[in-house]
Amino acid sequence: MDFTSLDAIEFFQDNKKHIRAYYQGKDDLIRESSFEDGHGWFTRGDGVIASNAKSKSPITATSWNVGNESQIRLYYLDNQYNICECQGHHTSGVTTWAYSVILQNGNVAPGSQLAVARPEKDDTKLRVFYQENPDTSGKHPVREILRLSAVSARKSKDVRLYYQGESGFIMESFWDNAGIGRWETNDSIPPYQLVPKAPISALCWYAGDDSDNSNLRIRIYTILESHGDQIAELSYQEGWDTEPGIVAHDALLGGAQPPSQRVEYSAVAASRDTKADLYRPNCVFYQPGPDVINVTPVAADDGEEYDREASNVVTPGGIPKSRDALNHRVPQTSGTTGTHAEVAQLTAELTSKDAEINRLTGLLAAANIGSLSPSDFGSSFTTWQDVKAEYDRTKADLIACRNTMYTQADFDGVRASADQRYASLESVHLDSIEKQKEFARWTAGIVGGLARAFGPVAWGVSYAKWKGDLDYVVANGVASGMHSYGFDEYSKGQNYSGW
Repeated sequence: MDFTSLDAIEFFQDNKKHIRAYYQGKDDLIRESSFEDGHGWFTRGDGVIASNAKSKSPITATSWNVGNESQIRLYYLDNQYNICECQGHHTSGVTTWAYSVILQNGNVAPGSQLAVARPEKDDTKLRVFYQENPDTSGKHPVREILRLSAVSARKSKDVRLYYQGESGFIMESFWDNAGIGRWETNDSIPPYQLVPKAPISALCWYAGDDSDNSNLRIRIYTILESHGDQIAELSYQEGWDTEPGIVAHDALLGGAQPPSQRVEYSAVAASRDTKADLYRPNCVFYQPGPDVINVTPVAADDGEEYDREASNVVTPGGIPKSRDALNHRVPQTSGTTGTHAEVAQLTAELTSKDAEINRLTGLLAAANIGSLSPSDFGSSFTTWQDVKAEYDRTKADLIACRNTMYTQADFDGVRASADQRYASLESVHLDSIEKQKEFARWTAGIVGGLARAFGPVAWGVSYAKWKGDLDYVVANGVASGMHSYGFDEYSKGQNYSGW
């Protein structure tokens, strides 16, 4: 897995929706990607939030507002298995961070996950959960390595903790603060069988008056044994639904592998600002392929208004990550108005390319290359010379791009990325030489097709960044006289008005 841990929070400040996604990559650094109404998805600098986390550390986060300031708390484990806290204070578009250790020498189990809940109405107390020791002797034993998710609707300081039991089923432990004040296991949850080491992310809120229990909503996002490559939604509304919903069909890392080859499934995270608009959708984050984190909006409840709000959310084909090359964004400039006549067509074309890339990524992830046929790779390329020629044309586009849009450093980064991509084509090791050539031809077709169809500027910013900026243009319109398809909005803070 590229991102072994993942969590997300959502808050509303200055009349704008904010989302923060936190993840740990193979370099063990914990990073942040951000969303803000009017700006779209972006990253700040290198995005590093914590540099002392242990490899494959669990991550859990929460947030709340105090006046005009949003409070963020993120928890993880360091190499000594201490529980560490990052304290974020966000106001006027700026987040400052402070750090502390909240549990030292606490005998945290090596495979323990973390979860946090805020049961107090005034957010004065947090509850952080972890596994102290692998324990199979208790009344409700859990697996040695498990995922946790804790939620609270804060009506009466109740807390719900979801985890995978020893039998592999989803379990709920419930702290009934209004009753006798002790932990109980809820036996009413259906026996959903999870995949081994399944990710679990839960949300809880009241869809109306919190004195009426019929308004309580719970959503759990996980991967079921019966749907190994899909993100399932388990729903509670005056009782648990017996049939799960499916919110994503391409959680392919692990899910598409034969059971004997499965190592780990995509991490899953869900966010919702429970104090904002009732109709706002839930946001579910997961990993559909290597080096990609996707977000999908999910209607928070049944009804046309909920469905409409979810369908109105524009999501990128992979959120920008701070380790991406040329992954900078700037806010919309003043005076930007109008729409571009070709935006709808370009959006449709990229949506189609996204679907094709995800489909082929899934086929390759299945590790059964011998079953693929030439029809699986649509391409007009027939030889390695064609691949090399396409690469040369792409490099020429990059050279043309340098003098129109980027600094020398920007161009060097893009060129190095192109060089690396071409080198990787030559070193691809598939099960047969014929399939190696077919895969290279298809890759070159996608790369070259983007360069020719959308011009050197669009290629220069790379596919992932270009797609994110197209979403930004769709959402905000473009200024008259903008270069190419309107993508000179961003410039790393430099003035390119003399183009």
